[in-house]
Amino acid sequence: MLRKETEVVISDNSGGLVGKIFQLYGRGPKSASSVGEIVRVAIKKAQPNMQVKKGQHYLAIIVRTKYGMSGQGKFAFSGDNAVVLLNNKKEPIGTRVYGNVSEILGQKGFQNVLSMASGVF
Repeated sequence: MLRKETEVVISDNSGGLVGKIFQLYGRGPKSASSVGEIVRVAIKKAQPNMQVKKGQHYLAIIVRTKYGMSGQGKFAFSGDNAVVLLNNKKEPIGTRVYGNVSEILGQKGFQNVLSMASGVF
């Protein structure tokens, strides 16, 4: 469950390393987002000479959370909060996703993110 001002790891090869959530879509001002939901992220740390630069804003989809989530009667815990950056057409910017992603992404219509990931839980 991620709220505003939460720092997240960017889990793709677009060039961003760390971001901060500053807007949740489809939720109230004091609510939280979970895996498979779209948020707006500001880039706080980025690799040099890459497509994504520090200070830019992007749409992102949440792929992992530290908070345990329930899916089909099982709980999955992760070591970090991670997102994948999206363009305005809601397609991934990067071509590879690092780490495991949740199978809930497939149910929410993000099969392309699911297929680029190294593992699914």
